[in-house]
Amino acid sequence: MNEEIKKNFKVFCPLIFGLFVMAISIVILSLFTDLKYQVFYDMIFQTTAETGAKTSWELTIFWISLLLGIFSIIIFSFIKKKELNKKFKENIKLDLVGYGIFIIPISLFLLLTQTINFFYFIMAFIYVLLCFFIEEKEKRYKNLILLNLIYFSTLSIKALTDKLIKKVEIIPHDSIYLITLLLFVIIFYYLKKNNFKNLDKLILYFQFPLPLMLFTYFTNKYEYNNELIKIAFSRRYKAVIIFFIVCFIIINLIEYRNKIKNFKKRTPLITLSTVILIFIIHFYVEPKFVHYGDFWHWGEESIIWHQIFEKKLILFDEYIGTTGLFPMILGFIQYLLFKGSSLSYLPSLAITNIIWMSIIGTAIYFLVKTDFVLFIALFLVFPQYNRTHMLMLSLFVLSNSKLIKQRIQWLQIYGLLSILSIFYYPINGVAVVFGGAIFALVQIYFAIKEKEYLEICKSKLFWVWNIVLILPVIFSLKNCLKLIKIISLLSSSSVLADGRVGKFIAENWFMKYIINQNLKDNIWNVFVLLLIAFPILISIYFLCVYLLKKGNILEKIKKPEFFILTFSTIAISINCTYSVMRINRNVDFYRNGPVIIIFMTMMIIFLYKYGNRYFSHNTKIIFISVCILIGNISVEQMTKFDITSFGEEYKNIKKSYKVDDNFVYVNGEDFNISKLGVGFLEKNSLEKLIIHKEILNKTVYKDERVWFMYDREMQKIFDLKSPTRMDSPYLTTSLKSTKANLESMKELPIFITALDTGKYYTYRWVIDNKYALIDYKGFQFWIRPDRYKEIFGDIKKAEEYLIEDFSKQNLGYIAFSLGNSMKSLKKLMKDIRKYETVSLQIEGEGIEFLTQKKIKIKDINNSYIDIVLPEIINGNKYDFLYLELSSDYQVNENRQIEILWETDKYPMKENRAVIFEDKNGKLLIPMGLHPAWLYSDVIKIRLKFINMKIDTTIDILKIEFMQLNRERKED
Repeated sequence: MNEEIKKNFKVFCPLIFGLFVMAISIVILSLFTDLKYQVFYDMIFQTTAETGAKTSWELTIFWISLLLGIFSIIIFSFIKKKELNKKFKENIKLDLVGYGIFIIPISLFLLLTQTINFFYFIMAFIYVLLCFFIEEKEKRYKNLILLNLIYFSTLSIKALTDKLIKKVEIIPHDSIYLITLLLFVIIFYYLKKNNFKNLDKLILYFQFPLPLMLFTYFTNKYEYNNELIKIAFSRRYKAVIIFFIVCFIIINLIEYRNKIKNFKKRTPLITLSTVILIFIIHFYVEPKFVHYGDFWHWGEESIIWHQIFEKKLILFDEYIGTTGLFPMILGFIQYLLFKGSSLSYLPSLAITNIIWMSIIGTAIYFLVKTDFVLFIALFLVFPQYNRTHMLMLSLFVLSNSKLIKQRIQWLQIYGLLSILSIFYYPINGVAVVFGGAIFALVQIYFAIKEKEYLEICKSKLFWVWNIVLILPVIFSLKNCLKLIKIISLLSSSSVLADGRVGKFIAENWFMKYIINQNLKDNIWNVFVLLLIAFPILISIYFLCVYLLKKGNILEKIKKPEFFILTFSTIAISINCTYSVMRINRNVDFYRNGPVIIIFMTMMIIFLYKYGNRYFSHNTKIIFISVCILIGNISVEQMTKFDITSFGEEYKNIKKSYKVDDNFVYVNGEDFNISKLGVGFLEKNSLEKLIIHKEILNKTVYKDERVWFMYDREMQKIFDLKSPTRMDSPYLTTSLKSTKANLESMKELPIFITALDTGKYYTYRWVIDNKYALIDYKGFQFWIRPDRYKEIFGDIKKAEEYLIEDFSKQNLGYIAFSLGNSMKSLKKLMKDIRKYETVSLQIEGEGIEFLTQKKIKIKDINNSYIDIVLPEIINGNKYDFLYLELSSDYQVNENRQIEILWETDKYPMKENRAVIFEDKNGKLLIPMGLHPAWLYSDVIKIRLKFINMKIDTTIDILKIEFMQLNRERKED
């Protein structure tokens, strides 16, 4: 036994060594983080600047560590080539289900999280009991399959009875497990008595009720304020659900007939519809008419259809969804089934998910081809925020061994899926293109070498696929360059606009037995990055094992194994270029989790189908266990979006929905907002809609356009055209992307909502165009000057509001971030006014002057200096101030500086100020972020010191006023 453990360990050594090298590299490189500063190439004041993050360095840590891990695995694999080629005898063979699916994953999961999935544990316990009653593994497996099918059949009966018997709940939620166990015990007793004679038939029988689960999609009652409100679904929606139910029943009948005929041939017992239905209930969305007030994301997923097909804007030329065309499907369904009403978003998303899970479930079913596909269906769960559908479909379709043997058809489908993937969600589309590129070249080589093209030309299917490809190819040729241009505009600023923030904070569930929080955070930081990198590292390791095995290399590279491993390595790496960047301090894997679980599922399928060729049995089982563990942790523990875990499917079968008191029942027609629809809307969101409707009625005439900052769905709700190609100013942060978006504007929008001053270039464009800010019932609107004069009168009042009443601006770490990147940012300046600090007139309070430019803090509560400027500074021209201070800065010390200013017209005022963090005295302050500065001729500035200890010395080294060149040309 000990000898077997040693031999298994030798097989794992390259992977373990790679993980160890990566972990050590992360720890060592992280020590240098405090010495690094983010380099800025543009004035982008979002997450990275606001928090003082070192995003580029943090990403460098990940990629350098990953590359070192990869090289370590490759080198170690070559060194251990002989051991990897050996297959050793095993005295004890681990059970795939007992150890691979249950014991090892549950134990490791418990070690890391100190939690257990109750239903998962019960299944494991029952399987252990089955080992005492049944000697044959196959019968144990089938009994476990039967248990799961009884569980899902019970859910299906509940879904049906909830609709047929309306006043009483026949099967309560808390009785599901009990009913399942009782039925299983009774049936098991009957089967055992008859030597499991009818086990296979019972497995088939218990799949018949499963389509009835879809009746839960007809739930249309809402418990609200102690009453039951019913909101009817459209006839088209009902027809779609009934269509799917009928289709799945027909599939079951056809498969039952075929499987009964082939019982003796060991045919798989799990039907296609069962796999699809489990996917559907796992990726379930409650089809309820409820809106949570998320006008940003819901707008992202529905507005593109509205703008292109309802408002007749030209795709890519006049309008483009910033994250690809994936919302087109949901938008089409919402329009077709519910006339595009906003409150029908969730029912439309539910139908969208059913369609996707039907397609993907079919691909997986024909890829696996055995009853093991049931486990895959149970294991593969997704968070609701998911953009990986085309990536997933491409992987599972192109991995099919039968398709791979038909090289020309494989290439045709690869081409089609690549085009669809790129336009669906570009980053994952690029992953599909480059992930499959190596194998595509292999397929082309062998198709030419073996002259397969001569035979395929005679096939009708070949020409059918060519016809299918014509439209996507024409569409891609026409629009590909436009898409690339838009992606390049946005991606060039992604690190600065969307980059992750600093060191991760360990979750409460992680290794509770470690008391030292700092130690736990450090381990957590390594753990998170290793978790993301694991699918890449294990794919590289498997690829090394595969290629180093004895055999002809030309034979190896034409097999499915080669495609799976090369595709996985490349595709995940490409996806990580974006997803790693977007992780925040409180780690949410809603972008990483779906990708990890997809490729962990693929690795499980790879090991299940091909593992015995390259590994000993026990090694394969351990690898499967590890993949299950990584997948479970990534989605169930690391993702904060709602998911349906294994055993929690019963929660999705509901007789009615509970609606909180902070929602209100609405009918859009009552507010003259027909696109709103009927349902429940969060109260504050309804108030927001009503106020926006009022300002629209007050200021906007027919066919005029407005610009929404965050509430982009309102563009659709109020049935308006987007004024720009990218519908929200929030999406463009760099000068290049802002210019391109503004150039697409045909007419100035009548108003812009709550413009974030952090979008500096758009904000300055608004100021330059003399937009007037009004506060209307608690919401801010920038009104076009001509319309302001027409409706509200003298525009000087609006200017006075900006000067007198605009609130103090808290810049966070923006000044610190920019100040430590002066080498690159100085190139963006058009003009600089420098002043020798020794010649400036400086006075103050709560301080002691050590020299003309050096002071000591004497009053912790009220210490400041006033600097009288030798000349008037035009704030509209010189919109940046560079300060360089020298002081005894301490690590983790929180210092703040507040700057106020005086003009020839206005004295200093508390709200006419900017406040920011000071970490090391290098500060580039975007004074123009406060609009009052842009209307000021400044004669004096005040530096107010906050949170500074008594006797702190500060030496003023530099004071420079800078003019940002907003007319510069960007490459």
